[in-house]
Amino acid sequence: FWAPAMDDPYAAAFAGGRFNASAVSASSLPPLLGMQSLISPLPVRDGGPLIGYNAPQDDPYAEELEKEILARQRRLEQLQMQVQHTQGQLVKESQFYRSAEEERKAKAAEMARQREERDAELKRLEEQARAVASRPARSRSRRRVPSPPPRRERVLVSRRSSRSRRRRSPPRRSPPPREVSLKPANRSEPPSRFAAGPPPPRGGRMAIDDRGPRHGPPHAPQGADLPCEFDRAGLVRVALANTNLSKTSNGRDAAQDIARFLDLQGYRRHPRNPVIAGCVDLSNSAAVDGALEAILVVLTDYNVQPKIWKLQKNSITERGGEALAKFTEALEHPYSELHISHNRLGEDGIKALLRAMKRNRYFPPINRPVWFRGEYNDFGDGSRLMARLERDDIKFCTPVPNLSREECNRRMFDTRRREPLVMLHPSFFRS
Repeated sequence: FWAPAMDDPYAAAFAGGRFNASAVSASSLPPLLGMQSLISPLPVRDGGPLIGYNAPQDDPYAEELEKEILARQRRLEQLQMQVQHTQGQLVKESQFYRSAEEERKAKAAEMARQREERDAELKRLEEQARAVASRPARSRSRRRVPSPPPRRERVLVSRRSSRSRRRRSPPRRSPPPREVSLKPANRSEPPSRFAAGPPPPRGGRMAIDDRGPRHGPPHAPQGADLPCEFDRAGLVRVALANTNLSKTSNGRDAAQDIARFLDLQGYRRHPRNPVIAGCVDLSNSAAVDGALEAILVVLTDYNVQPKIWKLQKNSITERGGEALAKFTEALEHPYSELHISHNRLGEDGIKALLRAMKRNRYFPPINRPVWFRGEYNDFGDGSRLMARLERDDIKFCTPVPNLSREECNRRMFDTRRREPLVMLHPSFFRS
């Protein structure tokens, strides 16, 4: 601490350890204020001046001291407000953590209860299985079927003698089966469904009903003049290859024969479930657009879904290609093969077919692209055609030499994206 000397004129100002403003002159106040600030902190009151000090009017430090005191008071109030805010935040966080802890405990109790219930259920099932296993085994002998009652015998009493003799009644004979004629009286008019008698009984390996795809072995006699049959897998096969379909009337007659065959098998027009056809073969039959359109109308009426189309070596033009594209777009079962080479579809017909397959969400099949034989159709350069179709997101591939088609399908087909759409023969790009 500072100790004044004996001859110090300012010593009287600090007599008794307190500052006395009346003991010094006004000119000595500034250095004394500096010494007072060094000796002890300035006592303050709430918003008031220094205690024990009356600042003169010409003191240059009084205003600065008042400002500093007010600034410190405002800072203290701000700190107090921050402390109160922090305390409020701590209270909220404690409440949040307390509620979260209670919720966690409730979840843990619920899981424990469920675990106990599950264990009790497992224990009950084990006891039930143990009780069933401890039962004595039942006898596996077949249940006896009661024999039918003996046949009654008719007693015939002769009028000539009194003796009675027993004679068995003759067995009843069923009437002979009704013969069914398969040839229609007039070929130009389609026969009625019940023209050849009542419909055949349903049965066989897969009955004809409304619960699934209708296919199976034949359920009625087939006529030799009908162009349809059942293959080994029990699917309908339309065999019109190497026939004469060069006129529209011939195509209508063939369509009537297909409808008559489907009627004889019990298939209905406009059914809810499709008729799965293994193959529709019209190859090398000189088929024209009208004949193809007539056959497509019948297939649409009976909801026939062919797996393989064979239309190669015919006279089908762009009009027939558009009709086939419209039929393809409405299918629910995709083609596995489409043979339409050696025709006159042109570039527009090929585009219509491929775009119809692309628009149908069921194309291509799940595990392979469609084997598309569309070469020799008067469309020019196949590479340029497929480059234009790639703009419509139509992907294609070609088989690898010295590999089977099944192996190429396994290597090239992406089952997740279901690409590519079609597999083209290499001659498609040379036609």
